[in-house]
This record gives sequence, structure tokens and C-alpha cells, in this order.
Amino acid sequence: MNFSVRIPVETDHFGLTVTDAVKVLGVSRKTLSMVVNGRAGISPEMAIRLSIAFDTSAESWLNQQIQSDLWQAESQRSKNGSDVAPGPSGSRTSPG
Repeated sequence: MNFSVRIPVETDHFGLTVTDAVKVLGVSRKTLSMVVNGRAGISPEMAIRLSIAFDTSAESWLNQQIQSDLWQAESQRSKNGSDVAPGPSGSRTSPG
């Protein structure tokens, strides 16, 4: 799943140009470009802006970002091999 594809699809659907989108979202072209091209994620603030612009919920944008982050982490983990061994059944360990 490439999360960065979602915004251009939405802007095309609404007939928005990049110039229109930056005006509606109240962000710079650089910021929008970074999000669209996958170099930056959807922050809570951006999620709110997108929810207003596209009449959606901020939660839906954040959930999609979380799913993308999780997919990327799992892909990286399987690419590098698991370096975390499962603990004994039912055990809990504290971080650190």
C-alpha cells in the first residue's frame, strides 16, 4: 500500500489542481509535494485540513497513515529478517 497515492486521486476526483489544493489546504506547495510523494506522512494537523477539504474525517486520514506506517515496518522487518524473538508464552517484558 502506497499511502502517498491517496491525495492525488482525491484531488483529481474533485478537479483540483495543485495550486487549488495548496490554497484549500492552507499549506505550501513543498509541503503538499512531500506528502503526495511519500516523503512526509499525514500529521494530525494535515489530517484535519484534508478532512475539511474533502468532507471526510480526520480519523480516516490518520488510520490510513497508520496502516501505511505499519505496512512499511512489516515490509522492512521481513526484508531484514526478524531480529525479535518471541518471549515465553504469556510473559511480558518492559521496554528498555
